[in-house]
Amino acid sequence: IFLHLAMFTPQQLDEIPQYVNDFGVLDFKFYMAGVRGVFPNVSDAHILDGLRRMGSISDKLTGCVHCEDQSIVDMGFDALACEYGESGGGDLCEWAKAGPYEAEELAVIRACYLARITGTKLYIVHMSSEPGIIAAAEHRPDNLFVETTSPYLSLTKNDPAGLMAKMLPPIKDECDREALWEGVIEDVVDSFGTDNTPLTAKIKAAEAGMLGALAGYPVIQTHLPVLLHEGVNTRGIPLETIVEKACANPAKIFELYPQKGTIAVGSDADLVVVDLDKERVVKAEEFYSFADFSLWEGRKLRGWPVVTIKGGVV
Repeated sequence: IFLHLAMFTPQQLDEIPQYVNDFGVLDFKFYMAGVRGVFPNVSDAHILDGLRRMGSISDKLTGCVHCEDQSIVDMGFDALACEYGESGGGDLCEWAKAGPYEAEELAVIRACYLARITGTKLYIVHMSSEPGIIAAAEHRPDNLFVETTSPYLSLTKNDPAGLMAKMLPPIKDECDREALWEGVIEDVVDSFGTDNTPLTAKIKAAEAGMLGALAGYPVIQTHLPVLLHEGVNTRGIPLETIVEKACANPAKIFELYPQKGTIAVGSDADLVVVDLDKERVVKAEEFYSFADFSLWEGRKLRGWPVVTIKGGVV
């Protein structure tokens, strides 16, 4: 287990050397857009200060950034709140308006600039849109890395999962899903994250409408099958590409390689054997998670792990 800490205050920035030296923390997260009612966003000046402090300590430190422009997100959210009020209405299509394309695209450009001028490693979490991918391809320096997640690679705002798939940034259109896969092929996308949130359906509260439902969803046991089903079996993406971006690249970016991310003498024997032809219908009740629902409930996915080895133990 390793931690990445969200940096919201000047005091936390002051404490970065302590986090690094005393606790071995190597990466820190910054939110260009916060979660309304939960935590705020931070300014670009705050991120710039944090990245410079990190760079002065070690080139092994990584800044993670949630890339959405707060003012544009607020504009979208306020328009929805004005239209729906406390009625609990709306659906996943409407929720997409809370994270306009411009919000992610502009924030990605700003993140690329901050990475370039500081020289500090910067990792964009959960990229969700075609404009975001294009901006990253056009503006990224060598020290900037891009992640997307299995839900963004497999779902759209019209998905029957509805508000169970409410997320920040929102899941968007089919063109965005395909652009993300194109980003995988062209190495604009460096890694696959899960962004797993083990909610129960009761806690998720999708019936509260798009403004009342909580953001986040469980993906742990479907993450790899979705990547195999959508990537290898549906789009013909080489298995080696999936392995590189799911395992090797994250280990390299976060300074865990070669302890993690490779099969070699002296590395951790954390391995999974997959059957690319195995088909299984997703049933959340069969999973080990605290969560009791899946966004892919009732769907047949092709490509599943059949043996999992942790530390050499099956």
